[in-house]
Amino acid sequence: MRHRLKNHLLFIVLGLAVLIIFPVAAGTLVISFTPQAPFGNWSQPWQDACEESSIVMVDAFYNNKQLSVSSARDAIKLTLEIKEKVFGKSYDENAQEIADIINKFLNWEARVVSNPTIDQMKQELDAGRPIILPTNGQRLNNPNFLNGGPDYHVIVLSGYDDVRQVFISQDPGTKHGRNYEYSFETIMSAMHDWVSGKMNDGGYQVAVFTQKELVDSKNIDADNDGLIKVDEIANHTLLFSPDTDKDGYLDGEEVKAGYSPLVNENKLEEGALVRSVSTKKIYRIHENKKQYITSVGAFTDRGWKWSEVINVSEKYLSRLPDGSEIK
Repeated sequence: MRHRLKNHLLFIVLGLAVLIIFPVAAGTLVISFTPQAPFGNWSQPWQDACEESSIVMVDAFYNNKQLSVSSARDAIKLTLEIKEKVFGKSYDENAQEIADIINKFLNWEARVVSNPTIDQMKQELDAGRPIILPTNGQRLNNPNFLNGGPDYHVIVLSGYDDVRQVFISQDPGTKHGRNYEYSFETIMSAMHDWVSGKMNDGGYQVAVFTQKELVDSKNIDADNDGLIKVDEIANHTLLFSPDTDKDGYLDGEEVKAGYSPLVNENKLEEGALVRSVSTKKIYRIHENKKQYITSVGAFTDRGWKWSEVINVSEKYLSRLPDGSEIK
């Protein structure tokens, strides 16, 4: 969601008074904001979770999610776990590692761009694509930072204002980071990849451009479960887990065999309400048989809830003999 800058002056004449309304500030992509320490606890791992929280905010944007304090904490923790599984324990990740996490394990895509210009970044934002930006945090000169700010800090660029020459950011470094503005000059000076011991050197100006469309990452099978990224997305399986339903079978094996990779169908309890993903018919499991529920009334009269119904494969249902119908 974006609003274009309105480059006009509005004159309203009220009697002898003239009210001049100056150009309206440019809008920004609507991104659900979280600080990297959602509950205000700045001990580790939250102290250095700017990369993960930036990824989480962009992921929420591309998936139309609103982050609560709890959901942001959980998403940041999960991203930390994925990162440590891939790269080992670390406090800082460079631009390429950020892009690798996204391309392997999330349903959108990223690429590292060297020496991006202001115009290039504005074009990305105009196209509705937020930018993850590695920086030298001290060069941001943010008065909300303690001790001048961190040597390395990652933020999200979500908009800009040409009139005031500022980028609009979602800066997870403080609780005041929602729609925080940095001048074009500050961003271009602070932009800097993580290179240990070289945070004041030039030559490391990079940005992580993002997009919803899958191009270069669509055929990646990062969790080695037999499903490439586009197939994981189509089947709603986890891109970072080879066995989404924890039933001992790889997601790719279950999809190929016609079973659900999302539900451990061998462990469904007596009385479970299940829906065929192909026919949409609903059954009750009783004494290892499936009982077809013939109508909405037959379902609601027994006090069952639609939220209790579990989607299962036709292959699983075909293994069960028919029981008496529920009318």
